[in-house]
Amino acid sequence: MHDGKLQIRMDYEEHRRGRWTLYYRSGILKSRAAPLRYGYFEARIRAASRYPGVAPAFWAYRQDANEWTEIDFAELTQRRRDVRIVDTNVHVFQQPGFTGHLPLQEERSWMAPWDPRDDFHVYGCEWDAQRISWYVDGREVQSRRNDHWHQALDVVLSFGVRADLKHTASAEGFPTPFQTDYVRVWTSDGGTLP
Repeated sequence: MHDGKLQIRMDYEEHRRGRWTLYYRSGILKSRAAPLRYGYFEARIRAASRYPGVAPAFWAYRQDANEWTEIDFAELTQRRRDVRIVDTNVHVFQQPGFTGHLPLQEERSWMAPWDPRDDFHVYGCEWDAQRISWYVDGREVQSRRNDHWHQALDVVLSFGVRADLKHTASAEGFPTPFQTDYVRVWTSDGGTLP
């Protein structure tokens, strides 16, 4: 905690895990409550100062024996071409009866008119049986039909390494934190399946 806000910090620290040499230590927080299906999910987040190479993220996923899906509510500062890109991706890695090519990795993004490192912003997602809609500061920025995301999911805050640091480790800009003021979730029955 820092000034009453959750802070996840990434440090440069070369270490070994099994046969792998790793260069960063970071964190992930996953809900301990039962997985949720449908509702409105939001978090007030300020991105990390280190750019490029790290990605604060607010998302939901679940990997069961027969099903593994993911909805990214907001992934910040992970695209080298512009710090203002907010990713709102969806993925299906495994699903019974799926007729398409797996994995389905639909990358979507929205261009913020500001730098997400400068201040806190509210990132939200409304998810029901028919639609998935993404919001930033209360304004809808993306929407798609919900044709695959009906699995109950766990809510997650994480801080991951991205390009260029995935390929060439550097201590420059570390330690670097990202802050979360709050996470709020409103559940719903989501209506009927299409």
